[in-house]
Amino acid sequence: MQTIISEIAFTFVDEAVALARGFVSVARDIAAEMLESARARLLAPVDRLARICDVGGVLAAREAATLRRRHRSANWQPRPAPRRCRDRFNIFRGLQDLT
Repeated sequence: MQTIISEIAFTFVDEAVALARGFVSVARDIAAEMLESARARLLAPVDRLARICDVGGVLAAREAATLRRRHRSANWQPRPAPRRCRDRFNIFRGLQDLT
């Protein structure tokens, strides 16, 4: 009888820990999405100006290459794990292919 009670207690504690981790994960994702949308909103004028000044079509070529790379990698590899908040705002993330 004591093992059933202890098993129920351990199960309850495990479920409570999993629920807390889930809440933390959801809160972290919501905060990251809010920060990313705020960043996009704040930098929208700069992005528009960059697109206007892009005479050589460098930005459009970079976006097209990124889309091709994502499409090509989606055909044979599983999608990579979502990046954490600290990686979303990393200004050097485009240079990861150089290493």
